[in-house]
Amino acid sequence: MKQLKVLLAVISLILWVNFAASAQDVSDLKPAQEIEAIPQNDTLMPFIEGVVISYMREHDVPGVSLSIVRGGNVLYTGGYGRYDEDNSPVTKDTLFRMGSVSKTFSWTALMMLVDGEKVDLDADINTYLKDLQIPEAFDTPITVRDLVSHRTGFEDSFRLFTGTDDDPILNLKNLKRDMPLRVQPPGQRGSYSNYGSILASKIVEDVSGVPYQEFVRTRILDPLDMNDTFLVAPGKLPDRLNFSKSFNGSKTDSYMQGNPYSPIGFMTSTSADMAQWMLVHLGGGELDGLKLMTKAGHAKMRERAYPDRASAPGMLHGFMEDEYRGVKMYGHGGAIDNFRSSMNLIPELDIGIYISINSAPNRSLVSDLVHNVIDHAKGHEVAVLPEVDKNADLSAYTGTYLSNRRNWSTLVAAGRIGTESKVSTKDGLLTITANGKSRRYRPVPGTSDLFLARNGERILFTRDDDGVVRSYAGTYNQSSERVGFFDQSNFIYLAFALMTWFSLTTVIGAWRQQGRQVVQTKSGRRLGIFDFLSAVLIFSALASLIYFVSDTANAGADRFPTWPFFSAQLVRFMYSVVVVLAIPLLISLYWCWRKTGWSIWRKMHHTVFALAVILGALAALKFNLAFSSL
Repeated sequence: MKQLKVLLAVISLILWVNFAASAQDVSDLKPAQEIEAIPQNDTLMPFIEGVVISYMREHDVPGVSLSIVRGGNVLYTGGYGRYDEDNSPVTKDTLFRMGSVSKTFSWTALMMLVDGEKVDLDADINTYLKDLQIPEAFDTPITVRDLVSHRTGFEDSFRLFTGTDDDPILNLKNLKRDMPLRVQPPGQRGSYSNYGSILASKIVEDVSGVPYQEFVRTRILDPLDMNDTFLVAPGKLPDRLNFSKSFNGSKTDSYMQGNPYSPIGFMTSTSADMAQWMLVHLGGGELDGLKLMTKAGHAKMRERAYPDRASAPGMLHGFMEDEYRGVKMYGHGGAIDNFRSSMNLIPELDIGIYISINSAPNRSLVSDLVHNVIDHAKGHEVAVLPEVDKNADLSAYTGTYLSNRRNWSTLVAAGRIGTESKVSTKDGLLTITANGKSRRYRPVPGTSDLFLARNGERILFTRDDDGVVRSYAGTYNQSSERVGFFDQSNFIYLAFALMTWFSLTTVIGAWRQQGRQVVQTKSGRRLGIFDFLSAVLIFSALASLIYFVSDTANAGADRFPTWPFFSAQLVRFMYSVVVVLAIPLLISLYWCWRKTGWSIWRKMHHTVFALAVILGALAALKFNLAFSSL
């Protein structure tokens, strides 16, 4: 038996060497440099390398930037694949865009001021904002604590991404102009807010007395020797740098150049610099004698700003916290252009992982690598899942839910159409279906309203004062609220389907009447012409909607500064006309039944047609397609 084990070990070693050699034959998947400071018996980096290379092969990803730190040391900085059309290899000095991982610098800068007792977490943010005041709403001011926990109550805003790289950073005029609507009381519900992050950067600027960029450069980046981390548009990066292209498949794509709100997601960095950033946070705000803040101040960052959903993913002070197989982790994700990035810190394992990919066929590597690392650390044993009571009554949770991270007041609000999630139950399990994908969850024994998926994802439902389930929280600080029929996409689908169908039958009816003697009065003839023209208008509005959806779906980042697009202006105009059209159609019902001389069937058809248009007009108003701001 002992000899057999030795033989198997030798065979395994030979196979592993052959695999490594075959991987090196694929030049664009080789690591760009040697792994540093890895003990000979360390299996973490070979494991991670296997995961990364397998993902790149499966999804045809051109390049990956990666840094791993552990135990206060850099385990690996470098990359895989290429960053341009010339197959230049990704190295530790290749710049990738990190998207909203940029916000970790804003939140750290703000918490440095909190640590220095220059900012109070429970103070009204208007206390610190110069020449800019957030108007009163809900009789409750927004506090700094609300800000760091993304509980400001602002709606989501697309306008923050429509500036140009010629606009100055944090332009005050734009901050006032682009302030989103406050739709919820502050502190009540979490909803990821880009505008809130901008306000955090503005507070840093106003309290410190120096521009935000200067504060980050002089107080964070330079002391940490993060000399290749920048907050400028791609076109303004120094020529000496190797900056990764944004790939759409195998072809390069355009960049979003930057705008007045660059701190929310426009930073560019290397894996070497991001290793420093992770080390300082795993070190409690200290690195090699440098202190960004006190140990107590950094510990505050790793506390929940609000403790009301401790058993579900949530927000620390600016950082996102989650748990997988009993192991807590915190960090931030990001997306910009075709880059997808994530930084995750695992204090229990003293490991930090930063990964960024320059093409996004899917983001499973970015979202799941930290889970793979925890699985590896825990020995890949099968997670024990709670027993399921197949007879349990879970009907209280079923229904349609809509994310509260959305726009409410502008034409962009129409983008929520089709984004609901459906919660159903069968055999003691909940199934949540969203974006065409379903995932099943089982109740966690000994808890209230908490459910667990096989992959470790947790969902926490919340109830109102009457004990009725109203929402669930699963993704960090966001909630999905239960909605009735008239707030669901099915309402606008039904309304537009009826309006289109009866417009079609109206046109067909007008065509069939050509050349025939139809019994009707002069009023009837005029109303018939009006019906035909109304139907043509309905089809024109539908065509404008199809054009708008296609146009925005295919819009590259370089077009964002041209918002509002012509297609957006056109669809708003057309459906505003449809809403106006509904008024004479409603009035026409009297003339239809009293003045036209039509047959009973034609009168009934006109009535149904008019009511369908009225219903469609109400749906257009409900979903902000008509008379909305852009």
